[in-house]
Amino acid sequence: MLPLPFTRQELRALIVLGATGLVGITAVFVTHVAPPAQVSAAVVVNVNAASAEELVALRGIGPALARRIVEDRAQHGRFLRVEDVGRVTGLSAKVVAELKSRLTVE
Repeated sequence: MLPLPFTRQELRALIVLGATGLVGITAVFVTHVAPPAQVSAAVVVNVNAASAEELVALRGIGPALARRIVEDRAQHGRFLRVEDVGRVTGLSAKVVAELKSRLTVE
């Protein structure tokens, strides 16, 4: 076996420095490269006027579900109550309850 050019203590220090560097690079990537969070608890959306893109900003609504909400509104008319959004296929009562504080029907 070949002798190492570093002592055990130096090798440990190098490993710690390398791990610290990886953590630092990851932190930079997450804060500067990753897209910002789409969801804000303060967002309130009028479900009768919102586009699919605006609906996607709400937690629990993806692009496909947002399109179904817009299509349902076009076919069946405006929602009279927030709870009426539950008529859209794919929206469970649980999701509607979670969205209730972030939806309005103006």
